[in-house]
Amino acid sequence: MNPNEFICLEVTIAPAETDACVEILWGLGTIGVEEIGQGDKVRIKAFFASHESEVGLREGFVKASRSAGMSADPTVFRELSDPGDWIENYKKNFHGFSVGQRFYVHPSWEEGSATRPINLVIDPGHAFGTGTHESTQLCLTMMEEAIPEATSFLDVGTGSGILAIAARRLSPQLRIAAFDVDFQAIEMARENITKNLSDRLLLFAGTPEAVKQHFDLVVANLAFGIFQRTAPAVANLAERQLIVSGFTTDQAEIIRDLFLTLPEHPGALALAQTREDNGWVCMKFSRRNQLS
Repeated sequence: MNPNEFICLEVTIAPAETDACVEILWGLGTIGVEEIGQGDKVRIKAFFASHESEVGLREGFVKASRSAGMSADPTVFRELSDPGDWIENYKKNFHGFSVGQRFYVHPSWEEGSATRPINLVIDPGHAFGTGTHESTQLCLTMMEEAIPEATSFLDVGTGSGILAIAARRLSPQLRIAAFDVDFQAIEMARENITKNLSDRLLLFAGTPEAVKQHFDLVVANLAFGIFQRTAPAVANLAERQLIVSGFTTDQAEIIRDLFLTLPEHPGALALAQTREDNGWVCMKFSRRNQLS
């Protein structure tokens, strides 16, 4: 068996779908990803161990991508490749960038910004949330405004940990917790927390239904299909404000109605703010008993 033979799953998508696509691929167990720009499209190549099932990988990707609101059609084949090339290609395609009024997100191999007050060190890896995706950026900009009013913060589906790290940098005294169902994401979040010298963050693996505490501000940047299953549990965690993102404009009305018509407490939340960026949407809800 050639150690440089891999199964390759290749798919061409819109740039706005890149982070969501990569998240799905890491979830399927990829050991390396390449991104190749092609005008107004991005070609993603994900590599898997040669003993994996080609049919199973394709079916798993199609099912997960449809749940995320994508209609990508992947091809799966075998290829000889040098893993070192994947790493260098990923580094070439990921550079620092500004978000909102205060944030600058950059990988560890690049210098931070001298003009932005909050530098976040996030390396690409096995979890969603390098900050390049519009949904992550929308959450960060809404957090800039909401954090000063909060005494506690929960990051639902933390991925890379970027939102929890940003919350700590915005408010040193804030009580912060973050969780994800994916143990691999928890490990990556822990690594990023260490890189950013962020402390006093409660990080754990779990589901929204398993969390028994409540928080002033809850942020959930999740896929559309996950919200359809967990909206009541996610909403229950928020005492005052809830920020949700990770869905597109054509899915926004469904998400809005999910949170405005909760089966146990219909009408408990009010839609306070909506923002859009390149076809992606972020909403902020407030508890009606907290509205002045």
